[in-house]
Amino acid sequence: MIALIALLIVIVVHRNRAFPYKTTYLLSKSESAFYSSLKLVCDKYGYVICPKVGLKDFIVVTRKKDYIKWFRKISQKHVDFLICDKNLRPIMAIELDDSSHDLEKARKNDEFKDALYKHLNFPLKRVKAASYYRYQDIDSLFS
Repeated sequence: MIALIALLIVIVVHRNRAFPYKTTYLLSKSESAFYSSLKLVCDKYGYVICPKVGLKDFIVVTRKKDYIKWFRKISQKHVDFLICDKNLRPIMAIELDDSSHDLEKARKNDEFKDALYKHLNFPLKRVKAASYYRYQDIDSLFS
C-alpha cells in the first residue's frame, strides 16, 4: 500500500514538472483553405509563401532613439501570409480577415498594420475569409 502511494506521489510530482505544451497545426482550417488556393497562384509566379511571420522578422526599427518603444509595437504582431520572391525577399503581405477582425482590439491592430504598411510603401492585401477561394480572385492580388 505504501509503495502504491509513493508511486502515485511520484506520478503527480512528475506530471507537474512536465511541460504543459503540445504541437498543433500551424494554420487554422480557414487559413489552410486559403493557403491551398494561394499556393496554386504563387507557384505560377515562382513566389514562396511564408505563413504567420512576425513583423519583427522582416521589418526593422530605424530609429535608435526610443528603439524599444517602436520595437514593442511590432514584436508581438504577425502577418498571416508573407509572399516572397525565390530569394525570400518579401514582396507582399496578405491578411486573412475573419469575423474576429470585427472586435475592437483586432480593429486597432488592423489600423496599426494598415498605417505601417502604407508608411513602408509595402503592399498589404486584405482578403475576407471564406470557405472557398476562386483562382482568379487570388491571382488578381498580384496584378
